[in-house]
Amino acid sequence: MIKRINSVKENPMELFMIVVVIFEVIAIMFINLRMPSNLLIDKDYAKLAKHVVEMGKNHKIFLQNWNYLTTGEFDCAALLATPIYMLTGNVYKSFAVSNIINTLFLIALIWRIFSKCDVKKQYRLLAIAAILCVYDYGMLAHTNMMFYCGGQYIYKATIAIILLSVLVTPVEKRGEWVNIAEIIVFSFLYLVSCISSGSYLFICAIAPLIFCQIVYFLNEKTVDKYRILILADTFVLTVFGNFLCKIFEINPNSSSMVIRYSDAPLEEVRAVCQDILFLVNPFFAENLTPVSLGGVSACMKWIVIIFIIIGLSGMKKVFGADIFRYNSEHVNEKFVLESSLISIFVWNFFILFMTSSSPRYHLIGIVPLMMLSAVKVGEILDKYKPEMEKIIISGLGICFVTISFYNITDGRDAYYKNFSDYYIVDADHCGELINFLDVFEANNMYIVDYSELPELMRLVDDRHSYELYISSIRGVENYDYYYADMDKSTFSDRNLILCRTNDLDRLPEYILSSYEAVGLVQDCTILFSEHNPNDGLAGSLEGCKTVDLPTTPSYYYIGSINEDGYLNTNIKDIQGEETTILASPGMEIEAGKMVTFNYNVDNDGVFINEYKDNVLVQKYPLGVTEESLTIAIEGDGVYRFDVINSGWANSTVREIVFE
Repeated sequence: MIKRINSVKENPMELFMIVVVIFEVIAIMFINLRMPSNLLIDKDYAKLAKHVVEMGKNHKIFLQNWNYLTTGEFDCAALLATPIYMLTGNVYKSFAVSNIINTLFLIALIWRIFSKCDVKKQYRLLAIAAILCVYDYGMLAHTNMMFYCGGQYIYKATIAIILLSVLVTPVEKRGEWVNIAEIIVFSFLYLVSCISSGSYLFICAIAPLIFCQIVYFLNEKTVDKYRILILADTFVLTVFGNFLCKIFEINPNSSSMVIRYSDAPLEEVRAVCQDILFLVNPFFAENLTPVSLGGVSACMKWIVIIFIIIGLSGMKKVFGADIFRYNSEHVNEKFVLESSLISIFVWNFFILFMTSSSPRYHLIGIVPLMMLSAVKVGEILDKYKPEMEKIIISGLGICFVTISFYNITDGRDAYYKNFSDYYIVDADHCGELINFLDVFEANNMYIVDYSELPELMRLVDDRHSYELYISSIRGVENYDYYYADMDKSTFSDRNLILCRTNDLDRLPEYILSSYEAVGLVQDCTILFSEHNPNDGLAGSLEGCKTVDLPTTPSYYYIGSINEDGYLNTNIKDIQGEETTILASPGMEIEAGKMVTFNYNVDNDGVFINEYKDNVLVQKYPLGVTEESLTIAIEGDGVYRFDVINSGWANSTVREIVFE
């Protein structure tokens, strides 16, 4: 310990950068423990936090009939937040603690991999400071994705670094318990990522490392069984994890990645580069005085961008291209480190250029590039300007501290100011919405066309149900939540609708005529009805009862809809001709299900056609003296049902029940 203290004293730049990193860790702790408040949270974080609450309550990672949107949402800060929530019952603090633990883990990881490659301590700390800097609070920006709110990319951006650290472990240290623990951590996190995100991480980060290793193997005179086993383990985890991903029906974004056509490739390159800039976000929403803290911070962000660009000087080593200039004994851990880091960045850049780019997607490449930038700055200074080391390192350290300080003070206030318009109703009015539901003894509230508020309300109020009503499809939708929660069977009869007053004409006539306005919240009108004509899910769900209405999205009908969502069709509507008055969409239904049509008819001539895989299976007449017809599903398939009126009867079709 004394030797360590003396070593730090002898290297003032190391001491200075330690202070910088400590400040950044404190800044990350501050924004996690003091921000966001229970209400100032964005849509993505609200979804993820609610998912953690549900996993914690049910003691399950894989929830039945959960509508996964882009990933399984457990290869992120939720991985630690879920068990912490189960212990504490506070989802906000659970994410805060999880983010802090992940931050410390990342620091230890970068320190360890650089120590294996003999990178000077001040440059290890420089890389850590660059990655930990609080650049921005945006929902899809660097800080939010790595160390704040949901931390959606903390593992995606670091798993490849863990694998690289395992691969560069010197021969004499491969049997040490620390290295074995590192292999276990990599295997666990990578398996979790494959289950949650499919092949995404393999495509964007692991593949370039494997390619580099193949190049290294071609140059070596001996077979390194250790590295071969590590790569074999990685391949097995990839296959097994993706298999489980399909078993649990997560269907992540990676499964739908496509190579895009572009008639303006240079414009695509510009757009991808712009997305990288948005990670640091040197742009501001309003004019800033150059001598203000915000103005200085903006200028310093451009210095950080120059620092990151320096990492591109390692391009000659991309994919090990420079390796054949050396004998195998000269290809040391540092060469492998630099070659692999630049390869991850270049590969990820190319993948996003060919498919789809977003700022957060580049974190997989930008974290390695920041690490390489620190190494390259050290090499340049050692070779050409060693006397400039103190100036350059201290200057960059001051930039990181200033940017972080701005974003936990004035930058935070500016973010909150812009955030106030994020929801259709200001977050501090959530209590009024809950009060309306209590006063009218309603369980359901439908928010028209604005998807952010339902996510927030589900998180802050677990006594009621909040759904997004999309006027263009005249139905209910939700994402990253239970499929069943948007089905008619879960809705109460007494319900409220929240809609901007200027948007009321978006609602269908059967809603406008059956609901009454009962209040205002800011520029939104609250509508109330004792009848509920809404639905969002067509067809059946495994293990539960579901109910469709003629108003269910994707159903086609002729006639008028009443206050309950029932279809009334009279002879005049069809002009006395045989007509399909109700047609369901194609629906996957498993064998053993029962489908019941509830109806009323005043004459013969109304019947139901049952189709399986577009082939007519059966024709069922609807009796005048009956009020329901039950159809037994005898085999798995895609079913469709048409209600046909021969033109002789007035009819009412009520619910279609699947159980």
